[in-house]
Amino acid sequence: MLIVSTASLSVLGVVMVFSASSIYSLESKGATYAIALRQIIFLVISIPIAWALSRLSLARWKIIARSGVLISIGLLVAVQVIGKSVNGNRNWISLGFVDVQPSEIAKFLMILWAGFILAKRERIGAVQTNVITLIAPAFALCIILILIGRDLGTASVLAFILAGLLWVSGVRLGVFAGLLTMGFAGIAALILAAPYRMQRFAVFLNPFAEDQYKNFGWQPAHSLLGLASGGLFGVGLGASRQKWGNLSQAHTDFIFSVIGEELGLFGTLSTLAAQRFIVFNL
Repeated sequence: MLIVSTASLSVLGVVMVFSASSIYSLESKGATYAIALRQIIFLVISIPIAWALSRLSLARWKIIARSGVLISIGLLVAVQVIGKSVNGNRNWISLGFVDVQPSEIAKFLMILWAGFILAKRERIGAVQTNVITLIAPAFALCIILILIGRDLGTASVLAFILAGLLWVSGVRLGVFAGLLTMGFAGIAALILAAPYRMQRFAVFLNPFAEDQYKNFGWQPAHSLLGLASGGLFGVGLGASRQKWGNLSQAHTDFIFSVIGEELGLFGTLSTLAAQRFIVFNL
């Protein structure tokens, strides 16, 4: 089930990237298939890498996990030194042929590191050790480095990863609730501190508001229009209307809207079901 779900999502991803990016790709690259071809190349490269990683022994994974926090901090510091800004966020490093986002690598490595630390704690019987002091400071440092690059979204995801790790490690409910409240308060303060974040958050509930529709409400409004027009089985593969300029990030941030428009409710639920199988099989 894990292999079938992963393969299905990979194929669907390539098909939908081609469909969602064809107009933008023709305008910016001169060919409708340019962006999809790059996606296929990445997929082909990732398959042997995934196979090699699946063959690593537990001992080797522990070695990687042990140094995960140092690698993560190093990558996030490198972003601030040699990284570049995209849409106002400094969270990318250009390798020439491709741009990489180190914070995505840091998410994976920090989970590995925290899992290693928590497993070691359990193995030696140190169950009374304060879990928060074990892993929270390192996560806090990574979150601060990401926030320096103005990427509140990724920082929030890392904060929720920390919350999940604390939950499964058995932190007392009262302490967990207090930390969660502090976390939400911090996110709220950061949203209020930046006018553009506040405007984006304000249009979340009503992107069709008359004073916001043509500004911050444009993208979320047209993503909802795409999903709404898909019906049960969609308007047909490749027939999306929103990708013709209304959704500027149709093949990246808003590709789910294109899936809903072209494949309908059936396509979106099938996509979520495949992701569910991956999560529960892991």
